[in-house]
Amino acid sequence: KTQINGNSTYRGVVKDFGMAVEHCSKRCMGLLSLESEAEWFFIRDKMEEIGVPFIWTSGHICDKTVDPKCYTTPSLQPRLVKGWFWSGSGAKIPDTDKIPAGWTKNPWGQTGIYTKVNRQNDPGAPAVPQPDNAEESLGLLKKKEESCLALATNLWEPGTVWNDIACYHEKPWICEENFDLMERAGLL
Repeated sequence: KTQINGNSTYRGVVKDFGMAVEHCSKRCMGLLSLESEAEWFFIRDKMEEIGVPFIWTSGHICDKTVDPKCYTTPSLQPRLVKGWFWSGSGAKIPDTDKIPAGWTKNPWGQTGIYTKVNRQNDPGAPAVPQPDNAEESLGLLKKKEESCLALATNLWEPGTVWNDIACYHEKPWICEENFDLMERAGLL
């Protein structure tokens, strides 16, 4: 953490999603899964406190790297809404267009690059919420699917929200204990 004009800014190690997963796995851990609002609020508050703009989570959309059936399984359609899961725990992420059961708000961002691009042509265009798969859909940067879930602070809107992003980007990450990996390694 560095202080710049009294503001905290994170300066640390960053990796792409795959390298972050590998880093955690080598330690019998998994990338962070946020399966409760309390977990999300805790991590969100810590990120904002120390000035971390992004972190990888284990959130991932069901895509070609997971299984070709991701594109045809009815219960996962539309994938952008119903196809997300926590790769660290294997748990399904609730539908992205609703407030998860037991939560007080939807953690996904309410806007993003899709909104910004749309509003260049029409300032009154409605906001397009996250996840939006904007990089692939709009042909931006490397035109990759935004298959991974990062937490983003003050990027498109104030505060820390869930944001889909292409997995090649380099971000900080948080590992958490993974009892399945620990058991397979003979540690339990």
